Amino acid sequence: MREAFISDVHGNDYRLEIAFELLKEHGYDRIWCLGDTVMDFPWREKDTEICTEMIKEKCHAWLLGNHDLRAQQRKTFSLQSIVEYLSDALIIAKEKDLVYSHLGPDVPCTPENGDRFGYHIYTPDRAHFEFANANFRLAFLGHTHVPAAFANDGKYHYFTRSETIELGNKNWLLTVGAVERSRDENPSVSCAIYDSDKNTFTVLRNGEIENKNFFNMKRSNLHD
Repeated sequence: MREAFISDVHGNDYRLEIAFELLKEHGYDRIWCLGDTVMDFPWREKDTEICTEMIKEKCHAWLLGNHDLRAQQRKTFSLQSIVEYLSDALIIAKEKDLVYSHLGPDVPCTPENGDRFGYHIYTPDRAHFEFANANFRLAFLGHTHVPAAFANDGKYHYFTRSETIELGNKNWLLTVGAVERSRDENPSVSCAIYDSDKNTFTVLRNGEIENKNFFNMKRSNLHD
């Protein structure tokens, strides 16, 4: 099974088309959208409608992100198709030992968790706390806009370019990056594929840059 992931589209239909083309080139069995389909401004309604229609057509399921929730609460959009799309979004999905979430493996996008919407799993230290009571093998996440992989043994990896890593027998937090804009030194479209047969995680990006340090840390210590 090859599971593909997009996240944090934020109403950018042009970049969403790029992400779907990247995934099509590499092949997949199904696609998940891990939340934040919308940019919650009413003047983005038409762009948002295009994105929701594309995701409904191509994706196996879509999750509610914090911007999606805020659009629901504020009733930002009047188009019934967008309202229904947000109503049909999953909060957190679990299949066997896999978790699919926007924020974190145990942090659903609900009003009660509003104070945690600023919590981003983008460093090994933050990832460490998520493994304390982990009941998952792999957790696929959005929200950070930074494609990265964090293992329960402290290993980590930042994907500043298209790249594949082997997952082995560790537990992982896997952030898939963003369609709208990555927040590292490469502001490209990013999406991802998990191959359960090969036990690999691949990040796809539509632009390449010279590697730099991120958050003043080494980009990877997977092979140290």
